[in-house]
Amino acid sequence: MKIEMTKRGFVLSLFLVMVIGLVADAGAQLHIQITPQIFERVISPGGTLNDRLTFHNAGSVPLEVSLELADFDADEQGNSVKFPPATQEYSLAPYLRVTPIRARIGPGQSLDYRLVAKLSPDFDHRRVMLYFLSKPVFEDAGEGSRTIVVPKIGIPVYVESRTASAAVLGVENVEWKRLDDSRLGLTLTTTNAGQRIIRPPVSLEISSADGSFYEVFNLNGGADPVLPGRLRHWAFAVGPVPGGELSARLNFATSLRDSFVREYEIPAAVVTEAQ
Repeated sequence: MKIEMTKRGFVLSLFLVMVIGLVADAGAQLHIQITPQIFERVISPGGTLNDRLTFHNAGSVPLEVSLELADFDADEQGNSVKFPPATQEYSLAPYLRVTPIRARIGPGQSLDYRLVAKLSPDFDHRRVMLYFLSKPVFEDAGEGSRTIVVPKIGIPVYVESRTASAAVLGVENVEWKRLDDSRLGLTLTTTNAGQRIIRPPVSLEISSADGSFYEVFNLNGGADPVLPGRLRHWAFAVGPVPGGELSARLNFATSLRDSFVREYEIPAAVVTEAQ
């Protein structure tokens, strides 16, 4: 089974197991592609979202696909937290209409899902998780029960106003420690004071005091977001690095144009001699 999704920006891949009265073909393959994997649009205040995403069944069996909506937020560690639809103040669910709700998609076929939402003039940011449940259909089912894996794949949908204030991150509580003789631990806290999401790339330059080591580590890759008005604790493990004294230059993007840039001196690792 192949599900072409990633965890980037709260994209979730969940697998539900169902026992049903079907005999699964041992050679059957599930291969699902959904594009885009993260749905982000910026529209004018009071404007209408009218767009689409595509579900492609590249597997060998038909799929019965149904949709669910859920509100979601993020905890301080960046983990997605799920809520019933239309229960949160930032929810896009009351405005969003997705068609079709149910569809049968054959092997090698694609289906465009239409997303339409009329937003209020005073909105800044709204979001919702759009879940696709894809149940395999076996045409020549025999007797007996088999375990069928039903993928449940979440696509985050973000809609932001053109007049919303840009994301601006405050950075504080930067701490370093030696995790072992070859890895550094970096922790810090950010708060997004803007009205838009931001996926901050993080660059870390590490060099040794004697000049024998220099390496640039690109962290986060612009993948994990910080949602509007949210606090986020970050924890990175960096390595391999030598055990001697090190210099670290941290460049943490705090907006589209600005970065938090600081330099740090890291003492040598403590070497414990074997008894």
